[in-house]
Amino acid sequence: EVGRMSSIVDIYDALTASRCYKKAMSPAAALKIMMSLQDFHLDSDLLKAFILCVGFYPVGSLVELSNNLLGLVWESNENDMKKPIVKAFYNTQYEKYYDVQMIDLSKSKLSIKRGVGPYEFDLDIDTYRHEKT
Repeated sequence: EVGRMSSIVDIYDALTASRCYKKAMSPAAALKIMMSLQDFHLDSDLLKAFILCVGFYPVGSLVELSNNLLGLVWESNENDMKKPIVKAFYNTQYEKYYDVQMIDLSKSKLSIKRGVGPYEFDLDIDTYRHEKT
């Protein structure tokens, strides 16, 4: 069982880390690929346990919302992993920074449109990762 779990962790790391030959993939995109492997290559129960641990949208990952705002997943929601609290700060449609908004998706009509790879936009997101609300 340890070997099967380590293969899940290894694949996740390989997909979400930047390498000299490829850019990092968003956590959500990586998990989507991994879910497609569960019937033949990955243990379904262990993969589900892994997703419960890291979350479908892990804290710190970049997401685009249904209103074109881009933000960092700030806090996960144990009741619904698809509705975390997001720290939104950039509009992808107008390509400009906005005042920071904390959006609790469990109390909003907004949803996550997609997970975004860390290099998809040329943004300084480290400022927003460490900034207190």
